[in-house]
Amino acid sequence: MNDFVHSEPHSGWTIEIYVDDLEESDPRTHDNFGTIVYSSTRYVLGDRRMPADDIEALTRDERVVWLPVYAYIHSGTCLSTTPFGDRFDSGRSGIIYADRDAVVAELSGYPEPSFDLNDQAALDAWITDRLRDEVRWFSLYLEGEVYGWRALDPDGSEIDGCSGFLCDHVPDRYADLIADAKGSIDAEIRRRWRAMEQENPTWR
Repeated sequence: MNDFVHSEPHSGWTIEIYVDDLEESDPRTHDNFGTIVYSSTRYVLGDRRMPADDIEALTRDERVVWLPVYAYIHSGTCLSTTPFGDRFDSGRSGIIYADRDAVVAELSGYPEPSFDLNDQAALDAWITDRLRDEVRWFSLYLEGEVYGWRALDPDGSEIDGCSGFLCDHVPDRYADLIADAKGSIDAEIRRRWRAMEQENPTWR
């Protein structure tokens, strides 16, 4: 049973937000520019475990763009590209890195990013931003911040829903889910009106 966390009305319908099952929502199973490597033998903190010396060697590879990854482990796991400042329960767990040439090959022919791929400083800044985001999304997954929505009609029947949303720690964290649910509800209401109008032409 999914844990219910939020509810609000919309056009006589009800939107419910719930904590999603985690197994199918791991962002590291999606397409990513970076690879998260870690040295811990006790925890899964990324894509691949590597000896610390091999991780250090990657940071010296001039073909690689990388950021440090820190883990905070205390009744759960959080990751960040900046230190947590807790010397007892946190520390550097590894790095996230991307091969610069591989990224260029992936991006060639696409409209984004909006800069010259031969401009290494701009390219490295773009890659760094993506790597930072990937660590943030993976941390949200590890923290259990994965949600779904369901739309209930006025009779309480579930008509539509979607899951796998990673929600950041912000006041309007459910905004994207609610907007998605409202769009679905509005489309279903229009569909039902059209169906009734076809069955009763005199209503037009």
